[in-house]
Amino acid sequence: MKPLPREFYNRPAKVVARALLGKIIVRGKLTEKITQTEAYVGPQDLASHSRFGKTARNQVMFGPPGFAYVYLVYGKHFCFNVVTGRPGLGAAVLIRATQTAPGPGLVCQKLAINKKFYGADLTKKGPLFIADGPKPKKISVLPRVGISYAGTWKDAPLRFVISS
Repeated sequence: MKPLPREFYNRPAKVVARALLGKIIVRGKLTEKITQTEAYVGPQDLASHSRFGKTARNQVMFGPPGFAYVYLVYGKHFCFNVVTGRPGLGAAVLIRATQTAPGPGLVCQKLAINKKFYGADLTKKGPLFIADGPKPKKISVLPRVGISYAGTWKDAPLRFVISS
Protein backbone atom coordinates (compact mmCIF):
# COMPACT_ATOMS: atom_id res chain seq x y z
CA MET A 1 0.00 0.00 0.00
CA LYS A 2 1.13 3.51 -0.82
CA PRO A 3 0.54 6.58 1.36
CA LEU A 4 -1.90 9.17 0.08
CA PRO A 5 -0.05 12.16 -1.44
CA ARG A 6 0.17 15.55 0.26
CA GLU A 7 -2.20 16.99 -2.37
CA PHE A 8 -4.96 14.75 -0.98
CA TYR A 9 -4.76 16.61 2.35
CA ASN A 10 -4.23 20.06 0.83
CA ARG A 11 -7.96 20.73 0.60
CA PRO A 12 -10.61 22.05 3.00
CA ALA A 13 -11.12 19.87 6.09
CA LYS A 14 -14.75 19.19 5.14
CA VAL A 15 -13.67 17.82 1.74
CA VAL A 16 -10.86 15.70 3.22
CA ALA A 17 -13.12 14.38 6.01
CA ARG A 18 -15.54 12.98 3.45
CA ALA A 19 -12.76 11.70 1.18
CA LEU A 20 -11.05 9.80 4.05
CA LEU A 21 -14.03 7.47 4.43
CA GLY A 22 -13.05 4.01 3.19
CA LYS A 23 -9.33 4.82 3.25
CA ILE A 24 -7.00 2.50 5.17
CA ILE A 25 -4.91 3.48 8.20
CA VAL A 26 -1.66 1.51 8.12
CA ARG A 27 0.09 1.22 11.48
CA GLY A 28 2.95 -1.23 11.05
CA LYS A 29 1.31 -4.57 10.25
CA LEU A 30 -2.10 -3.42 11.45
CA THR A 31 -4.70 -1.92 9.11
CA GLU A 32 -8.10 -0.37 9.73
CA LYS A 33 -10.68 1.04 7.31
CA ILE A 34 -11.89 4.54 8.25
CA THR A 35 -15.66 4.60 8.76
CA GLN A 36 -16.27 7.94 10.49
CA THR A 37 -14.55 11.34 10.52
CA GLU A 38 -15.13 14.87 11.82
CA ALA A 39 -13.87 18.08 10.22
CA TYR A 40 -12.45 20.98 12.24
CA VAL A 41 -12.23 23.80 9.74
CA GLY A 42 -9.98 26.38 11.42
CA PRO A 43 -9.85 29.05 14.13
CA GLN A 44 -13.37 30.33 13.39
CA ASP A 45 -14.68 26.84 14.30
CA LEU A 46 -15.37 27.11 18.03
CA ALA A 47 -14.94 23.33 18.45
CA SER A 48 -11.45 23.35 16.93
CA HIS A 49 -8.26 23.28 18.98
CA SER A 50 -7.04 26.10 16.73
CA ARG A 51 -9.71 28.51 18.03
CA PHE A 52 -7.21 29.96 20.56
CA GLY A 53 -4.41 30.28 18.00
CA LYS A 54 -1.17 28.33 17.83
CA THR A 55 -0.09 26.63 21.07
CA ALA A 56 2.48 24.00 22.00
CA ARG A 57 -0.30 21.39 21.86
CA ASN A 58 -1.76 22.26 18.45
CA GLN A 59 1.19 23.77 16.53
CA VAL A 60 1.25 20.92 13.98
CA MET A 61 -2.28 21.96 12.91
CA PHE A 62 -0.79 25.19 11.55
CA GLY A 63 1.87 23.46 9.48
CA PRO A 64 1.68 21.80 6.10
CA PRO A 65 -1.12 19.32 5.39
CA GLY A 66 -0.65 15.57 5.68
CA PHE A 67 0.80 15.41 9.18
CA ALA A 68 -0.61 13.63 12.24
CA TYR A 69 -2.08 15.63 15.11
CA VAL A 70 -2.29 13.29 18.10
CA TYR A 71 -3.38 14.47 21.53
CA LEU A 72 -4.59 13.09 24.85
CA VAL A 73 -8.17 13.68 26.08
CA TYR A 74 -9.52 13.12 29.58
CA GLY A 75 -5.97 12.23 30.61
CA LYS A 76 -6.24 8.72 29.15
CA HIS A 77 -7.41 8.51 25.51
CA PHE A 78 -5.39 9.50 22.45
CA CYS A 79 -7.12 10.96 19.40
CA PHE A 80 -5.68 10.81 15.87
CA ASN A 81 -6.25 13.70 13.45
CA VAL A 82 -4.80 14.61 10.06
CA VAL A 83 -3.83 18.19 9.25
CA THR A 84 -5.59 19.61 6.20
CA GLY A 85 -5.56 22.73 4.05
CA ARG A 86 -2.86 25.32 3.54
CA PRO A 87 -0.11 25.97 6.11
CA GLY A 88 -1.19 28.48 8.75
CA LEU A 89 -4.88 27.56 8.53
CA GLY A 90 -5.19 25.39 11.65
CA ALA A 91 -7.58 22.78 10.22
CA ALA A 92 -7.69 19.03 10.81
CA VAL A 93 -9.86 15.94 10.53
CA LEU A 94 -10.47 13.64 13.50
CA ILE A 95 -10.51 9.93 12.70
CA ARG A 96 -13.59 9.14 14.78
CA ALA A 97 -14.06 5.42 13.98
CA THR A 98 -12.84 2.44 11.97
CA GLN A 99 -14.53 -0.83 11.07
CA THR A 100 -13.51 -2.43 14.39
CA ALA A 101 -13.05 0.59 16.65
CA PRO A 102 -16.26 2.61 17.19
CA GLY A 103 -14.68 5.68 18.83
CA PRO A 104 -11.61 7.93 18.48
CA GLY A 105 -9.93 6.66 21.64
CA LEU A 106 -10.57 3.07 20.56
CA VAL A 107 -9.04 3.77 17.14
CA CYS A 108 -5.79 4.82 18.81
CA GLN A 109 -5.92 1.94 21.27
CA LYS A 110 -6.52 -0.63 18.52
CA LEU A 111 -3.69 0.76 16.36
CA ALA A 112 -1.31 1.66 19.22
CA ILE A 113 -1.27 5.31 18.15
CA ASN A 114 0.07 7.56 20.88
CA LYS A 115 1.87 10.87 21.40
CA LYS A 116 5.03 9.61 19.69
CA PHE A 117 3.13 9.90 16.37
CA TYR A 118 2.45 13.62 16.88
CA GLY A 119 3.78 15.33 13.76
CA ALA A 120 4.30 12.11 11.78
CA ASP A 121 4.35 12.71 8.02
CA LEU A 122 1.45 10.61 6.75
CA THR A 123 2.51 11.07 3.12
CA LYS A 124 5.60 8.90 3.59
CA LYS A 125 5.69 5.15 4.03
CA GLY A 126 6.54 4.58 7.66
CA PRO A 127 5.07 3.28 10.90
CA LEU A 128 1.85 5.30 10.37
CA PHE A 129 0.21 6.41 7.12
CA ILE A 130 -3.12 6.34 5.29
CA ALA A 131 -3.56 4.47 1.99
CA ASP A 132 -6.31 4.36 -0.59
CA GLY A 133 -9.26 2.08 0.06
CA PRO A 134 -12.73 1.24 -1.23
CA LYS A 135 -15.03 4.16 -1.96
CA PRO A 136 -18.16 3.99 0.24
CA LYS A 137 -21.52 3.50 -1.45
CA LYS A 138 -23.42 5.74 0.94
CA ILE A 139 -22.26 8.50 3.29
CA SER A 140 -24.30 10.22 5.98
CA VAL A 141 -23.49 13.79 7.00
CA LEU A 142 -24.31 14.61 10.64
CA PRO A 143 -23.48 17.14 13.36
CA ARG A 144 -20.32 16.44 15.36
CA VAL A 145 -20.67 14.96 18.84
CA GLY A 146 -19.38 15.95 22.28
CA ILE A 147 -18.95 19.66 21.55
CA SER A 148 -21.92 21.31 23.28
CA TYR A 149 -19.65 24.25 24.24
CA ALA A 150 -19.12 25.28 20.59
CA GLY A 151 -22.15 27.55 20.12
CA THR A 152 -23.67 27.34 16.65
CA TRP A 153 -20.72 25.18 15.55
CA LYS A 154 -22.05 22.26 17.63
CA ASP A 155 -24.75 21.66 15.03
CA ALA A 156 -22.53 22.09 11.96
CA PRO A 157 -22.83 19.10 9.58
CA LEU A 158 -19.14 18.17 9.78
CA ARG A 159 -19.28 14.50 10.80
CA PHE A 160 -19.14 11.95 7.97
CA VAL A 161 -20.12 8.31 8.39
CA ILE A 162 -20.18 5.34 6.05
CA SER A 163 -23.83 4.34 6.22
CA SER A 164 -23.81 1.20 4.06
